[in-house]
Amino acid sequence: MSSLRVTVLGSSSAAGTNLADPANERYAATFQTYLRAGRSSHCRVQVVALAGIGLYEQQATGYSTPANRVGACPVNTGVNITFALAQKPQVLILHHPAGNLPECLSQWSITTEAGLQNFIDTEQMGLVANIKTLCDTARCEFYVLSPHPLLESVLSQAQIDSNYVLGGQLYFRDALVSAYGARCLDYWPLVAGGDGYGVAGTMLVDGNHLNTTGIAAGPEAVLEAAGFPRLHNARTPLDIDL
Repeated sequence: MSSLRVTVLGSSSAAGTNLADPANERYAATFQTYLRAGRSSHCRVQVVALAGIGLYEQQATGYSTPANRVGACPVNTGVNITFALAQKPQVLILHHPAGNLPECLSQWSITTEAGLQNFIDTEQMGLVANIKTLCDTARCEFYVLSPHPLLESVLSQAQIDSNYVLGGQLYFRDALVSAYGARCLDYWPLVAGGDGYGVAGTMLVDGNHLNTTGIAAGPEAVLEAAGFPRLHNARTPLDIDL
């Protein structure tokens, strides 16, 4: 029996930024615990992540970043999709709660809701699709974790003016759900309040990352919805115990 090898590729949330014990509290750890509990005791979840990194930086080695983005977003070959697939995972989970949206406000003068949505449609969704195509070629099952909301109380004026959370991050989440269906591990409804913003009890004090309560809300719900217990019936045959 071979082990189930899962790689989480992403940014600060994937890395466990600001958690007290990142190695044991971040998404990857909760996923591994869930998958090992009666499903695959041989499951191993690896993290390839770096705080502050975006989707441009995690494109394949040799990718040419557009000239108007290259200054802020060169490909990082130590934590990109090429490096991740070189670890020979059977499953890859892409985890970018914001993608490159922060740079829109801070560096690229994309400061309106319409501008953010155009950026998501014309750039960010294409970068996600690039990563999925590489996974398909490598016969690695692809999943993407949805964005999650922020605490309204920590928003900057620029975020408020651009409707960053509801018009940007939620729009990105909706686009991923539409494009990838059950392959999108959708955390948003698990940690958002009725107004669409993050629920305080599920967020760290920084307002940008989920705390252990928020993270723990997801593994069973999102993995069951995505069909993880049925991976042996997926397109790529896997010799795993689920």
